[in-house]
Amino acid sequence: NELTWRMFSGFDVYQDGQLLGTVSGVDDRTANILLYITTPAGKELIVPAVEEFVLGADHKARTLQVCIPSELLSLNE
Repeated sequence: NELTWRMFSGFDVYQDGQLLGTVSGVDDRTANILLYITTPAGKELIVPAVEEFVLGADHKARTLQVCIPSELLSLNE
């Protein structure tokens, strides 16, 4: 089984122990893959899918632990 970013669709995303949202989509049509994360408030965050931002993944619990720079998150505001 090849690992792809698409396998994380539906995973809950946590940063610093707080729920950031749920991966609602993956755009892998270009070299710069993007994750679409829907927050609990219904807002959509778009962040680059880079391994450096992923601290861990629990496939059984369907969760991702991430460290996304605040500057990137603020671009979504």
